[in-house]
Order: sequence, then structure tokens, then C-alpha cells
Amino acid sequence: MINEHVLITGATGFLGTQLVRRILAETKQKIIVLVRGEKLSATQNRLKNSWWDYPELIQAIDSRIQVIPGEITKIRLGMSEVNYQKLVEKVDYIIHAAAELDLAGDYHRMAEVNVEGTRRVLEFAGAVKARHGLKRLSYISTAYVAGKRRGVIWENELTNAFGFNNNYELTKYEAEKLVATRKNELPISIFRPGMIIGDSQTGRIKKFNTLYFPLRLYLTGKIKFMPVRRKMKVNLVPVDYVAEAIFKLTFLPKAEGLTFHLTLPPEKQPTVKELLLFVKNWAQQNLQIDLPRVWLFPLPILWLKFLKRLLPRNSLGGKLLMVAPYLLERRSYRLDNTEKFLAKYAANWQDFLPPILSYATDKNFLHSSERTVFEQILFRLDRQNRPVVFRDLKKNSWPVTIKGEQIKQDILKVAAALQTFQIHPGDRVALLGLNSSKYFMMDVALGLIGAVSVPLYYTSPVAEIVNIIHDAKAQLLLVGKKELLVELVEQLPDLTIITFCQKGYLEEWPEKVIEWKELMEIGTEAILQEEKITFYKPATIRYTSGSTGEPKGAVFNQAQLRWLAQIMGTITPWQLRNQKIIYLSYLPLNHVAEGILANYALYYLPAPLEVYFLEDFHQLAKKLPQVRPTVFFSVPRFYEKLWEKVEQSWLGKIYLGCKSRFWQKFWGRILRQGILKKAGLDRCGYLLVGSAPSNPDLLTSFRKMGIEVHNAYGLTEAPLITINKAGANYLETVGQELPETKVKIATDGEVLVKGPQVMIGYWGAKSDYEPRAANQWLPTGDLGEFTAEGFLKIIGRKKEIIINAYGKNIYPLKIEFLLKKIAVVKEALVVGEGRPFVAALFWVADCRNEKINEVLEREVQRVNEELAPVEQIKKWAVLSGELSIANGELTANLKIKRGAVLTKYQAIVAALYGNLCSVNQADEAQKLGYQFNVNGEEEVSSFE
Repeated sequence: MINEHVLITGATGFLGTQLVRRILAETKQKIIVLVRGEKLSATQNRLKNSWWDYPELIQAIDSRIQVIPGEITKIRLGMSEVNYQKLVEKVDYIIHAAAELDLAGDYHRMAEVNVEGTRRVLEFAGAVKARHGLKRLSYISTAYVAGKRRGVIWENELTNAFGFNNNYELTKYEAEKLVATRKNELPISIFRPGMIIGDSQTGRIKKFNTLYFPLRLYLTGKIKFMPVRRKMKVNLVPVDYVAEAIFKLTFLPKAEGLTFHLTLPPEKQPTVKELLLFVKNWAQQNLQIDLPRVWLFPLPILWLKFLKRLLPRNSLGGKLLMVAPYLLERRSYRLDNTEKFLAKYAANWQDFLPPILSYATDKNFLHSSERTVFEQILFRLDRQNRPVVFRDLKKNSWPVTIKGEQIKQDILKVAAALQTFQIHPGDRVALLGLNSSKYFMMDVALGLIGAVSVPLYYTSPVAEIVNIIHDAKAQLLLVGKKELLVELVEQLPDLTIITFCQKGYLEEWPEKVIEWKELMEIGTEAILQEEKITFYKPATIRYTSGSTGEPKGAVFNQAQLRWLAQIMGTITPWQLRNQKIIYLSYLPLNHVAEGILANYALYYLPAPLEVYFLEDFHQLAKKLPQVRPTVFFSVPRFYEKLWEKVEQSWLGKIYLGCKSRFWQKFWGRILRQGILKKAGLDRCGYLLVGSAPSNPDLLTSFRKMGIEVHNAYGLTEAPLITINKAGANYLETVGQELPETKVKIATDGEVLVKGPQVMIGYWGAKSDYEPRAANQWLPTGDLGEFTAEGFLKIIGRKKEIIINAYGKNIYPLKIEFLLKKIAVVKEALVVGEGRPFVAALFWVADCRNEKINEVLEREVQRVNEELAPVEQIKKWAVLSGELSIANGELTANLKIKRGAVLTKYQAIVAALYGNLCSVNQADEAQKLGYQFNVNGEEEVSSFE
């Protein structure tokens, strides 16, 4: 069997894919897949995108899997005579799985694929037999060739006497009739699967057809009545059972000439009532929803016919009536041939239904397609039943509203225009600017043409921006922040720059700059090249913030962006993601989590979208109540400020002063409603915090008031690793791993991660990225541990661990959490590397205020009571002002550059340790204007 070749049609389909997997894993045979298309490169890209979930199949292309471009509906399968004859010479087995499944499909379109395509495959099978002999032609039919017939259906029976429910059944009947007429000439096996659902172990499926449609309606509360009998059996069958049966029987000589029903035995099938009750209980436990009762009673056939004519096919009722015949089957399928050669199906439907439901709800019942995230965005912008609206929130002006159709047109213009600047797939294009619909359009346009986007922080120093542009070898720069434009033109004289700023800022643009209006005019004349972008090419480079060194570029490919977008689209509670989604994007869009969430993930949600882009994130407090999002993601500082408002309000003081649990609960309920409404979060069903460590005590304080904030964890190189989901929110932790993600703790305590979200490598010093090994663990630099419940807890940064003079390990992150809770403290930094005790730097509004020192004396003592002796703060310095990006103290995403801050304030740190520092260091600190005691004799002291 090693030199035998199996030709498979329909390999991009779900069943075809499963058949390829089994042949590849369980035999030594070579596989030829016929994929629609004319050019080999295009068909290979299409197949790779279709198989993006199955890396083992992609790796086998060009070794055991050969891709042939063609078309089953055309003469010679759409190939030249020479290539056709070469294929005839090679093939030993044929599995014809290609089919058009559309319950509302036009007859001529359905017949072209299902009937004419089968005719051409039969012609090819005849040529193979005539040339060197054909070992088997396996034809995949359907159990529904029985049409409207009731009673017992035999495997050798095929008739059109009872009519059909739709053109799918009719054309499959006509195709099987063609196949049956050739049984005397060709070694044929016919397979008739029932209603195919996902894999019994994983639930995985490609298209959520037939049974999935009423299931989705039920799970979203949109169905109150079904025209079926409660005792009717549901003829569902897992795809793995179907694929395994076809695989085994295709290569079994005794199966030649036979027809096989691939359905479950009647006793293994659920009734409609049993199925709905099971789904109701599962949803209550897993989705935390209580589904309404569905009334089940059958309608007379004449009523159903009347309603079918009355209701539009695309309406909810029309679609439900299309599926109704498959829940109204008054028949049973004989399994004589199947059970003669295969063991009787043993599993119970209750065993495989949970993974089926989990997978379907995780994927939001959205079909798996060959689209990249950027193509998915265009697809969603076209949807009328789930419209998308964008609103730009500019400073001191009303929101500017743009409909999805207009955004799509502009995206295509931008994409076409960018190609006139000789931007090709793989070319790097730098992008920086304020959050806006234009930024979004630029980003999507780059992805559509296969360019590699390099999003940058507009808050970064110009020198750092320029360095990154040079490092990435960007061929083009897109700028959406007017204050940076002139300086970047001067710093990058040889680089073409396109601006999407408003022209009003400058009387005229620098000569080399192309403005938005000009770009749109170029795009009108240009034609977007339709070159399929493969999932496995680099799509974006996201540079680290540089908190522990020089920024490094993490490279992600198209498949990873799609995976992350889909996963992020499933983290919100089920009910929330099936209602209108309102999202406010205010974190800079080059922020890896915000960029993926706001720019990509929203378009995998099965609901209407309203997306707001806030230009100036400093206006968040003002704009948030105007938007009132339904999902909100922010950094910890936002929640810290929100709690400060709680503490400062008169109602908050009453609430916090309550000793009685009853009154605390009473006032907490009132306070919760008030604070959420004032903050603009009153209709938000899912609050997320991430991108920096969160104080568990702060999250606990919100919980006591009835507000759940869910911690998430990720890093630039792996944007989302773990998350706390609704109903399973452990505040001391950052949650559990995402699907397909593995996390482990190294011997030194470092968190290691492996999964689809981990970058494919760092951008190298050469003109390409440095790839990581496929199965390699990524060291995160964070120290962590797992709780007994399996939730990850982050306890510090590996590089930020302090080892004192006695060799004791101290984690500053934990201590800084507690210190930043002190009301007067704006920022805190713990020091003590190689020192006999721990000290701290505090940034406050006014370090000369004597009351601040009194507060610190009291509060530091309180914090020390929560710490081990080796962790306790013995001395501290009080500094005025704020740390800033411009001064090099903060990264662009507002993380402290610990090394830079310690270098800047080294004299003050030295002074904290008194007799441990030199006189010169003390003098240098004195010159900065700070007064302090350097004798080191006081256990707790402060200086101003």
C-alpha cells in the first residue's frame, strides 16, 4: 500500500479533511487532493488556510499529500489533457466527498456540483480502471436521499417516488442514481451518513448547519415553539464515526458493491424532548443561563407547506422550517451492511453532546472559513443582519458616525493605493497614530495585501520610534498624530510617509508627505490585486515596551491573529456576546491586547457592533459615560482611580464605615449602581483588567460592592495566556489557560507557556525573523505558582527579584501592591538589592506637605504588619511629581523602567542607606534639593 495513491475530492470540506487525517495517520498511502482553482500556488494557499487547524496536514503537503488544481464540474476535471492522463496513471482509490449542501439552494447551482461533478468523477474512475485498474470508488451520499419516505429505509433501496424536501436531497438522489448505474462496471461503495455533527471528543466542526441552527436559536432564547413531536428521534451522528467507517470500508475488499447507512442505532439517538432537556441543563451549568421552555407540537403537513411559502427563506421562521424535516423523521434506517463489517456503535449521545455544545458556543456558531482576520472584517462589514457602526470620539466635538459599508469601501481604496507604492506581501509598514476609524482602516488594508504591520506607540520618544522603524526595515510609514509628523519627516528623509491626520494642523504638508485625500484618489484608480494571503506568513511585528531593555519585535503570523481574535471573541459571557456589542477603544491600538481585541476580535462576535475610537485617552472619564460600553478592558490604573472616587464620595465613606453586614450590603447596592452609572459602566456585562499586575485587595473591594473585575494575563510575545471567566473569577489569580494553551512553572519559579498565541519568533538583525522551535516553551520572565484549583498566580518578575545582603529573595511586586494602596501615594518603587533591608521611593503630589509624612508613618507601619520581617520597609524617600515617558522613566504602555529610575535616583537610594553610601553620593543627593538623614540609625525614617 506504500506506493498506492488515494484521490480525494472535497478535501477542503469538514468530512473530507477528517478522511485525509485518518489516511495520513493510519496508512502509508500517498494522498492526492483535488482543490478548485487554476494555479498550484493559489490552490495550495487555499488548502493551507482551510487546514489551518491541522498543522500535521500542512506539513505533509508536497511529501505525502499532493495538491492538484482543478474543477470537478468541468471536462477532464478542469485539467489539461497531459495532467489529466498523469493523474489517471497515478490513482488507485477515489473518495468523492465534494458536495454542495444548501437546504435553500437553487437547483441548477446544486446540480452543477452534486450531479455534474459526480458524472465527471465517474468518467475519471472509468479511465483509471481502463488504464491499470481501480481498487475502489467511495461515493459519499446522504441518508436523506430517502426524501419524504417514512418507515424502514433499506440500504439497497433508492427511489424518488415519495418526493424530496429540498434541492439538496433531490440532487444527491440524482447523483447517487448515476453512481448506482455504474456498480457493474466499477468497484463502488456508497455511504449515506445521517445528520453529521462535530467530533465526539472535541466537538470540532467546520459549518454549523442543520441541527446547529435550532440549537443556536434555543441557546439564545429566540425560539419558543418547534413544530415537532417530542418523541421524535434526532438522527445525529458524530463526524469521527462517519470518517472512520468510510476509511475502513473503502479499503475493505468485501465492502465493494455495497451501500452503507452511517447513522446511529435508534436506541442511541435522543428524542427531541430529551435533547432539549439535556441542552437546558448543560446551559445552566456551563453558560449560567436559564433557558425558557420550548413548546413542542407538530403541525399538519399542509400547514408546513403553507408556512414555507408564506415566510421568506432568509427569515428566522423560514430557516427553521428548512430544518424541520430533519427533526420530523418518521423512519428508521437499516444498518445491516454497516453492522456486518463494523462494530455496533457503543457510545451514548449524552457522552458526546457536551463537547459538541462547548465547541459550538465557544465558536459562537460561526462557520470556520478560509478567511484571514482582515477578510473576516470585510465579510462582517457586509452583513445587514449584524450591522457594524463606527464612531470617532474627538476632543470637544460630537461623535463622528461612519457605517460599516463606507468603512469597507475606504479600506479597499487604501489597500489598492498602498500597492501603488510597491508594498508587497511580507513588506513591513510602520503605523502610529491616535485611535480612530482611519487607523483601523490602515491596519486592515495592510493585512489584506499581506504587508507586515509594525504598530508603534505614539507616546514613545521620537528617537525610539525612529530606531524601531530602522530595525524593522519599514518601507513605508503611516502617521496619524500631527505633533509627530514634522519631526518624523526630518528624522526619516528617505522614507515615504502617508498621513491620516486632519490637514488643519499645518498650513501645508511637507512636500514628501501624502495626505488622506490624495491616498483615497489613488485608491479609486488602483485595482486591488486578489492574491490569497496564506495563514502562515508573518502579519505583524509588535515591539516590546522596553521595560527591561531595548524593545524587541515579536512576530505573529496570520493564523495566530485569527486564533487570538476568535479566542478573545469567546471570553465574554454567552448572553452578552449574543446581544448588541458596544466597545470603547481608548488604549493605544498598537497595544497588543487592545489592538487584537478592538481591531480583530469583535468581528467574530455573532451580534451587531458599535465601535467607538477615543482619540485622547486622557478624556476617558468624560467620554465613558457617553458611550456606556457593554464590554470594557482597561489597565489597573483605571480601576484604582475609580476606587479612589468611591473612597472620596460621601456615600463611599458611609459604606466603608459600616460595621454591620446588613447595612454594608444595603449601602453597597446603592453605591454600586451610582458609581457604575457615573463611570459609564452601568450596562457593562464584563469588566476586564490586564497588561499590568492588579492589586487583589482592590478587586476584592469591588467584589464586596457587587462588581466583578476579571483579571487576564499575557505579554507582548503571547498576548493572552490565561483569564478569569465569568462565574469562575479567582481574584488572587490571573485565571486559567486558554484552550490549546499549556503553562508550567520552571524549577526556578518562572512561568513558561506554549500555545498558538506564542509569537513565531523575534524580528532578527537580518531581513527576516528568527523562528522559534514549534514545540518550544516561552519563558515569560514572570514568577508564578498554581493554586489548588488550577488557577495561575503571578508573584513577581524574575529580573526584578531583589536578593538582599543576606541572600534572601524578596519580590518587590507584592510589596509595591500594598504601598500603592496608600491614598497619598501615586507611585512606589521598592529597592534593596544587596542591602541589609528594604527601602522605598514614593511619588506624591507634594512632598513638602507635612501631613503626607504623618500619613506615611502610619500607613507604612500598617503595611509592614502584613509583610514578613525581611520584606518590611525600614526607610523611604518622598518625591514630588510623576514619572513620565518623556523622561525615560516609563515605557510607552506606562510600566516603570526600573533600571532607568534606579539609575536616575541612585544618589537618593544611596542616601537611604546612610552610612552605606559615600559622602559624594550624599552630597549629590543634597544638591537635588532633598533633605534626609544619612546615619542609618533610625529604624523607620523619612526625608522631604
